[in-house]
Amino acid sequence: MTSEQVKSRIHSIDIMRGVVILLMLLDHVRERFFLHMQVADPISLYREPANTYVASFIGSPPMNLISGEARESNGVWTFTENAPPPDQPDAPAALSIPLDEPLASLARTAGSPRVVLGIRPEDVSLATDARPAHCHPRIEAVETMGAETHLHASTASHRLIARLPADGRYAFGDKLPLHLEPGKIQLFDADSEQALRRPAS
Repeated sequence: MTSEQVKSRIHSIDIMRGVVILLMLLDHVRERFFLHMQVADPISLYREPANTYVASFIGSPPMNLISGEARESNGVWTFTENAPPPDQPDAPAALSIPLDEPLASLARTAGSPRVVLGIRPEDVSLATDARPAHCHPRIEAVETMGAETHLHASTASHRLIARLPADGRYAFGDKLPLHLEPGKIQLFDADSEQALRRPAS
């Protein structure tokens, strides 16, 4: 076998190896796609995403996803954001919100307290006397969109986006009391990233 034949065979082997690696990568991408795929109409995809991937992919701005734990104390189930101890006296406190009965039922039957809370930006509003504050995040950016304002803020350990009225006065660095609409909250399993669904009646 001549040196040119050896080089040609080596080149062919390299091409075949590249094809094998490419096919393996395509299989991985296809596996990930089908793992996260949800077949539904656009409104269902938006309102009832099957997992955190779909929740973060559908919608602009995307759904807020906050990791934490759902635990019961004195008969009340509460979601509390995962957060390290504050490193500054005025650092935002961890987000905490009582769960209504449908969500409490899901948390009660989940295999682990570790969950991810999902809430759309339009379901986050300024707190009032009738709508208590669930967090006081610090404003990081303000996007004036004309008819509304997209507020980007930092909780104790997550970023939170709220769609708020355009006529509000929001200043960078301020802490703002925000209310999360309890009936619009969705919970996802922290390990599988799948939505926790109400049992079929």
